[in-house]
Amino acid sequence: MLLGVGGAQINPDWHILDAYAALVVSLFIFKVGLEVLISSVREFTDTAPAPDIMDRVRSCASTVPGVIETHDIRVRMSGGLYQMELHAMVDGTLTVVEGHQIAKKIEACLREEFDELSQVIIHVDPSKE
Repeated sequence: MLLGVGGAQINPDWHILDAYAALVVSLFIFKVGLEVLISSVREFTDTAPAPDIMDRVRSCASTVPGVIETHDIRVRMSGGLYQMELHAMVDGTLTVVEGHQIAKKIEACLREEFDELSQVIIHVDPSKE
């Protein structure tokens, strides 16, 4: 806007520069507003997170000793924080306490991997039923 005002002081015929400067600023405001709107709509509609988030969850859980496989991974955003749920398959002959310890290690890994994590639910599934 200073360009438009300054231009008009240099040459009165350049007063149109003020309108062009206002248009450019308006476009920037519109762009930022649209980005905020899209981000909010994604969060409110529980849009699936980016594929790399799911890969990070799967990778983190798979590094825990005792985890055979992970499946049914669900991640959603709520209030800017992730809420996660996953199933971890472990040896079916483990005790309940051993399965719980593995689940706690998965949770600790996920909390270390994601700063913006509010809730983790881990279902421990036996490899043999």
